[in-house]
Amino acid sequence: MPFSVLRKFAFLALLIVASPAFADQEKVVYLDLEFLLHETKVARQMLSQLEAIVAKEDPPIRQKLERRAELEQVLERDGKKMTENQRQEVIAQWEAANREYEAAFAQGHEAVEKKRIELLKTILEKAGPFVEKVVNEKDISIVITEQSALGYVNQRANITEEVFLLMDAAFDKGGLSGE
Repeated sequence: MPFSVLRKFAFLALLIVASPAFADQEKVVYLDLEFLLHETKVARQMLSQLEAIVAKEDPPIRQKLERRAELEQVLERDGKKMTENQRQEVIAQWEAANREYEAAFAQGHEAVEKKRIELLKTILEKAGPFVEKVVNEKDISIVITEQSALGYVNQRANITEEVFLLMDAAFDKGGLSGE
C-alpha cells in the first residue's frame, strides 16, 4: 500500500515539474541508464569480464551436474537389478551429489551477482562526468533515469545518445577503460 501512495506522489510531483509554468524555468530530460549499462564500449568490455567470471565458475558446477546425471542413469539403467541396499546407496549418493550441485550453483550465482552489481556501479561512476558535461552544456535542471516514472518522453528530452557518444569517444581515445 505505501508503494502505491509513493508512486502516486511521484507521479503528482512529475506532473507539477512538467507543468507549463515550471517548464519555462527548468529543463527536464531523460537518461536511459539501462542502455548505457549494456551498449557503451566500456560497459561491453566490463561485461566480458563478468562473462569470464561465469566461465570460471561454470566448470565445477557442470562437473557436479554431470555426476548427478550419471547417478540418475545408473538408477534408471540398473535400479531394477540392484538389491534394495545397493539402490538406497546410489540414491544417497545422488542426494549428496544434488546437494553439492545446488550449493555450488548458489555460490557461483552469488559471486556472479555480486560482481555484476560492482560492475554496474563502476559503469555508472564512469558515466557521471559525461552526464554532467551534457547537463551543463544544455543547462539542464533535472535528469530522470527511472523509465517507469515517465509516460512519454519527447526524443529532444532524451540525452542518452549524447552521453553514449561521449563515452564511446573517450573509450576510443583511451580515456575510458573497463579496468
